[in-house]
Amino acid sequence: MKKLFYSILTLCSLTLLAQEKTHSFDQRLVYDYNVSEELSAMYPIDNILENKLSIYIGKESLLGHSDNDFLFEGFNSSAFLITKEHYFDVKLNSLENQISIKTPTLYDYSDSKEYLPYNADYFTLKNKLVNLNRTEKINGYTCNNYQLVDPNAENEKTIYCIDEKNAINNASYLLPQQPIKGLIVKVGDSDNSSSLVLNRIEKSNLKVYFDENKSIKTYEDNIVKLKELYKSLYEIDTISQPEDLSYLNNSDNRYEDPLYEYYMLSTSDNDKVNTLFNSMAPLALTVITLDTDFDNNFDFDRAKAIKATEASTKKTIQLYKKNGLITTDEAKELNNNFKQYFDKAKNFKFEKHQEVIQNEEVALDSVDAAVYATDVALDYQSAYKNTSLKDVKLAIDEEGAKYYLDIAPSHCKDLKSRIPDFSSNDLKEIIYNYTGQICDLYIYQSGYVDLSSTVDAVRKSVWELNTKYDSFKKEDKEKLKKFFDSLD
Repeated sequence: MKKLFYSILTLCSLTLLAQEKTHSFDQRLVYDYNVSEELSAMYPIDNILENKLSIYIGKESLLGHSDNDFLFEGFNSSAFLITKEHYFDVKLNSLENQISIKTPTLYDYSDSKEYLPYNADYFTLKNKLVNLNRTEKINGYTCNNYQLVDPNAENEKTIYCIDEKNAINNASYLLPQQPIKGLIVKVGDSDNSSSLVLNRIEKSNLKVYFDENKSIKTYEDNIVKLKELYKSLYEIDTISQPEDLSYLNNSDNRYEDPLYEYYMLSTSDNDKVNTLFNSMAPLALTVITLDTDFDNNFDFDRAKAIKATEASTKKTIQLYKKNGLITTDEAKELNNNFKQYFDKAKNFKFEKHQEVIQNEEVALDSVDAAVYATDVALDYQSAYKNTSLKDVKLAIDEEGAKYYLDIAPSHCKDLKSRIPDFSSNDLKEIIYNYTGQICDLYIYQSGYVDLSSTVDAVRKSVWELNTKYDSFKKEDKEKLKKFFDSLD
């Protein structure tokens, strides 16, 4: 039961129902997040406290959803669903009111773990509920305090305050193995450091679509594909001899697609415009780059997908404006941003490449992969002093890296023109290399930066500067000082 409480506090869940396809909920319970002043001072949790947990109750199920808990998948948000038979972790599509079982990503996957479409232990938990014989009045509700104790972790205790006389019953869903019914008014840690408190109850006409059998089948199929993909990427049994290792490598330029760089257009002075754009743009990215069977071929024709999502986006902005959610100026700015976004997407040419990887290169890759797979680290080799500062190649000069320069200091955008006119060519090379390599470190996530060689180049520059500094002219030293002082 403690696991359920923390899944609520971390905004990870939402609940729904069973075999039927359309599910109706007629009541919405809104809970506030509360933490002690001590805990609030220790952690940056203001954004969590602004959220509300909504529990929707229907005749056959309970659905929980945390406001603003969006996934990076367009209009999907994280949720949990409890039916009479199962507990599901799901994702809710707010545009279509449709839910599906949440599948782990490749980065979450572990081949040592068993994956099921629902929590098989939820209805068999043997937790003990102890009556504390203590009554509280909270927001107009009178409730009795109970302590939930996990026999496998007796130090972890959760306090539930339940209005047992209330006709609303969410306790039966959230405490399925306990002989108690009623309205949960408050749930929190035994030390009162954090809690959820019922704020209000509203009528609801929420209807959601969930095909349980189909969703379970889709989940199981995705797990099989995920397992195969994981094995192909990470499992290595032996390291073959170089003569056996040549192979045909298929690749493409999908990650150069401007769709992935939608955040570069979030430059408005209006935070609402930026937030809406960043929420809506990933929907287009998801649809256009969808590859559900992991065969490296997109599910939809690119041109048709772009046309459909562009029309859908315009319609959404129009509806937001019509219903007073955004102003005319905000709608205009959003439309302009999306025009740029989709124009770039239309101009992008998706290309596939095929090349034969030679024995030596494959052998090295296999050795690297084997080292990674067995958690063996190669010893450090001191070679930075051998690094050449002639013909320096910087990541910031790569064409694709220009989109990342906004996260680097401003001088990185025109570095060559910013280097002073030193009388010493050696000093020019040292300072250009040093400053440029530091710029590269700022855009490390671009994928163009070799971290180890960049650090070696920085160290070589510092060593060269320290070694030759006394030999430089006084005028050059003064220019150097002014240059460093001018950098942001």
